Order: sequence, then structure tokens, then C-alpha cells
Amino acid sequence: MKKGTLVINVLFIVASVFLFIETFKFPYFKGPVGPAGMPRLLIFILVALNLISIWQNRSLKDDKPVKIESPWRIIAGTALILLYLALFNSLGYFVVTPLFLIAMMFLMQVRRPVMVISVAVIFTLVVYFFFYKELMLPLPLGLLG
Repeated sequence: MKKGTLVINVLFIVASVFLFIETFKFPYFKGPVGPAGMPRLLIFILVALNLISIWQNRSLKDDKPVKIESPWRIIAGTALILLYLALFNSLGYFVVTPLFLIAMMFLMQVRRPVMVISVAVIFTLVVYFFFYKELMLPLPLGLLG
């Protein structure tokens, strides 16, 4: 088995257990699912996929180390994620999310402006509808609130 793959899978499973425990701190809801329902489902899927990955990779041998040709993209992507998390509550979901998505697509060298803006706006609206309307979880409005 590839050691790197095993380590990553185990780390995701450990993180999933921690996150599952954290869902018990969510507000109580009398409905059939409640605020913790979707995160628990996603955590269950994450654990299942990692167990499948471990099972599928059990007979693979270690390969040569992967050479990263442009580490600045990894650093920039990580910085964008941290910036998104830092600004999410203060500026709000509707301001930060589309800007984050546009920046990430630019970082991934997507250069079609109409598509980039369309994806950012549609994704932002779909996720808002799903969280706010379906799961009844309010997202921070920040400057718009």
C-alpha cells in the first residue's frame, strides 16, 4: 500500500470523527433532519470513501515522489482559503464567496470571463438556497445584513 495514501486516508477519517462529534453541538431541531443532518451525511460519505480508498490501494506499491512543478499555486490556493475563512463572517457570504470562487478559478487558469462569473454567481445562489431555505441554516450576511 502507498504510505502517503494511507496516511491521508487515516487523517481524513480521524478528522471526520472529530467533526461528527462537533455536530452534536449544533442547535436542536424538532424536524426530521435538522442542522446536523447534512454535515453528518457528508461525514459518513467521507469516511466511506476513505475506507474504500484504503481497500482499493492495499496492494499498490510505493511510487517515486511526486514533483510539484508550481508550488506557488498550492501556497496561493491555501492563502485564498484562509482569507475566505477570515473574511466570511465580517464581509458575509454573498460578498466573499463569489470573489473567492473567481480568484480560485483564475488561479486554476480558467480565463473565460462569462463562464467564471456565471459559475461564481450560480454556485453562490444555489448553495445559499440549499443552506438557508432547505436546511434552515442562515449564512452570515456581513455587509449586506
